[in-house]
Amino acid sequence: MRSFFRVKVVALTLGALFAPGLSAQEDGPRLTIMLVVDQLRGDLLDRYDSVFTGGFRRLLDDGFSFTQASQAHARTSTAPGHATLTNGVFPSRHGVVANSWYEQVGRTWENSYAVADPPSRILGFENEAVLEGRSPKTLLREGLPDWFLAADDDSRRVSISKKDRAAIPMGGKTTEQVYWLLPELGRFITSTHYLDSYPRWLDRFNERVMPAIAEEDVWDTDVPERFQSLARPDAALYEFDGVHTTFPHVSSEENEDDSPQAHNVRGFEQTRVDDSVMALAHTVIDELDLGQRREQDYLAISLSATDRIGHGYGPLAKSHSRT
Repeated sequence: MRSFFRVKVVALTLGALFAPGLSAQEDGPRLTIMLVVDQLRGDLLDRYDSVFTGGFRRLLDDGFSFTQASQAHARTSTAPGHATLTNGVFPSRHGVVANSWYEQVGRTWENSYAVADPPSRILGFENEAVLEGRSPKTLLREGLPDWFLAADDDSRRVSISKKDRAAIPMGGKTTEQVYWLLPELGRFITSTHYLDSYPRWLDRFNERVMPAIAEEDVWDTDVPERFQSLARPDAALYEFDGVHTTFPHVSSEENEDDSPQAHNVRGFEQTRVDDSVMALAHTVIDELDLGQRREQDYLAISLSATDRIGHGYGPLAKSHSRT
């Protein structure tokens, strides 16, 4: 919710900057970054305060914190949460009410995924029936990136996450460059709703950068010993599969399936998934000159490692300390 109120402040600022008669090119930041850390509870910011450095330290020290905030909608899942952060209205108004729900079609009820859109096939995999199409079709309200476009046709807007249900809502209704991860192949993808072909720079990134991130077989903690007491003890029977609950985690030992696809899926449930998202974010900034032109640009980044580790090992697991 701290992030939610930061977004409301940003939205008010943008409303002033984009008012009629005010030049978007001459006022305000050149690049607005919306950063969401999935499942980063407010109390964890205080618990791990002494660990944070760099950019996170700057956000905590120089940004705004709201300690009496509360969530005003019931479903705090990924898809509705990221949509609300982007457009500032309740799920009942923006249409993305859960990660998935049932809709009545005739006399039957069919499951509907938050960002599913079968006609918008996955680019490069149009003939793969197992990969269902994706788009912001269910999103009813415009949000931050749409307001950027309304203010300036030359604004560049990009949204990135491991999860399609995070990247797509954060991209609003009009963002053309929205990318999410296909874990099995260890590459970032998009759908035909957004692009007709992949940019050459993204192909290079998928071919040159992603293999090195995906190939790592051992996941070990690099948390300094003096900070490890902030987390819960490493071993807990209710974690993960109840057997492999302590560091180091070795992919080849923990996967029943020894295929490259299974290795990638397991690996991108770990902290390296955020390494890949941040690496792509840096690449996007350089390749598209985000924030380096006269126009005001928008970059949305959603980090998923904390969420995946929280589900598998708990919010106070040692894995979390690294995040």
